Amino acid sequence: DDYILNKDYVKKALGFFSDYPETDVMRFKIINKNNNFISRVSHFSYEMYIKGILGAEGITKSYYLSASGGAVFKKEIFEKIGLFDENLQRGEDSDMGWRLKKNGIGIYYCPLPFINRIYDSSLSLSLRRRFRHGKDLRLFKQKHLDYPIAFPDNIKNVIIFTGGVFIYSVLKCILSKSVINFFIYLPF
Repeated sequence: DDYILNKDYVKKALGFFSDYPETDVMRFKIINKNNNFISRVSHFSYEMYIKGILGAEGITKSYYLSASGGAVFKKEIFEKIGLFDENLQRGEDSDMGWRLKKNGIGIYYCPLPFINRIYDSSLSLSLRRRFRHGKDLRLFKQKHLDYPIAFPDNIKNVIIFTGGVFIYSVLKCILSKSVINFFIYLPF
């Protein structure tokens, strides 16, 4: 995968479960291992996603996180809701997160320690990954009809969706408190 786990990953995870015995699932903070422009933009997008869900960073329980970030599960969770869906090449963590939410199981976010992530180093690789993710998102949506996303299916909805991209950039700008980030999030 694209994560590099620290040597003390298991020890820290077990310590978290010991400190927070009500935890069923937990995940760590992800930091960018690369330092090129594409990786920084990808990671910034990820950080805005996390801030949009959690608000301030800290140990937090959320029902809207995906089960990624080196997530660690109690065995009973798999027995209750099943394993990851291997039919989804991308988005299997979102699928698991949605099934957890539907079963009233939150995911704890732990900002320390962190996990290094290796992002795609070129624009073409990053776009290919996003395209594959979009294809699997459609499969995910077919599986979870109650998931609150929609795909444009006519010209009117394409225009609305495109306007949403602009609005998304504005929201990211506000969340990050930076006008420069508005331009980073525009898809051109």
